Amino acid sequence: MAGDQTSLNYLNNRRSSILNGSPTEATPNQAFGRDAVYELAPVSLTSQELSQSILNAANILLATGTNVDSIRQSMQGNQIATNTAENYNFDVPLVSVQTGENLSNIVIANRIDNVTQSFGPGAAQGVFNNLRSAGAALGSVSQIGRNTANVATAEISIGSGGQYFPRDTSQLIENRVAVINPLGNAFDIVQSGANIGNVLVADEVKNVTRVFSGTQTVRNIVTYPQGNVPIRLTQTGLNIANFVSATRVDGLSQVSDGTQIVENSGDDHSLAEINNRVTDHSYSSTSVVNLLEVNEPTSSDHVMIKNTTISATQTANQPQRVQSNNGTHSQIGNSTSIIR
Repeated sequence: MAGDQTSLNYLNNRRSSILNGSPTEATPNQAFGRDAVYELAPVSLTSQELSQSILNAANILLATGTNVDSIRQSMQGNQIATNTAENYNFDVPLVSVQTGENLSNIVIANRIDNVTQSFGPGAAQGVFNNLRSAGAALGSVSQIGRNTANVATAEISIGSGGQYFPRDTSQLIENRVAVINPLGNAFDIVQSGANIGNVLVADEVKNVTRVFSGTQTVRNIVTYPQGNVPIRLTQTGLNIANFVSATRVDGLSQVSDGTQIVENSGDDHSLAEINNRVTDHSYSSTSVVNLLEVNEPTSSDHVMIKNTTISATQTANQPQRVQSNNGTHSQIGNSTSIIR
């Protein structure tokens, strides 16, 4: 894949009775003595509903129950998902959900003997959820972004190969809500973003090299005028560079020297100031460089599997950044969990 996937949903809502669904309903009309005659009449609405959703997918092989001898996937293009809405209808509050997702280099099979997945050089995934609304027209907002690249999943085993994120690659999520005057309803906002790179899931993983040198960024931003603050504000960000889940691991190498960033902000204020202004503010971030999970065997030869040597190396040499000690944050370089 060397081209671009660019998707855009755009709405400018100024005076419609409803965004999704029928603005009218059938009601009996007997003004002229016509029994059992139904005409369309306006509906009394308590809220407007807006749903914008985008999925971009490139290089996807779904081969469940099939053995794959060898597969090579290369993504050198761009995947961009943009949801934009402007709302100036004051009739009823807006309930908005914006979701953007990009998938690249995915293979699911029974057994994979050899796999090579490269996100790049020069590849990028971006999700941009944007909402601009008058405070008097706002009820609740949910913005969700997900970027996933280089995923190999097998029921039995992954025999050999590599997964690569070169230095000039990026995964970016930006969720933005801009509240403008006039003042109005008490509203709540939920923003979340997740960037996932280099995933291996199988019963057995052997002789796989993984290098992550790209950039993963999640930005959740809310701006609002003085006094017109959300009653609840939830902002979360997740970045994972390399992840492996298996029962037997032999000859695994994970190296990461990229960058992971989570930025959550409200109206350009510090988190302490936001906590003072917003009734219920939840702020969290998780950045994981190299994560290895070795699971409990479930097969009949579990005793032999338990005695098998685990062979893996993990090297993390990359910055992880958040703005403040406020909230809940996890920053993990090399993590290994072994259940035996």
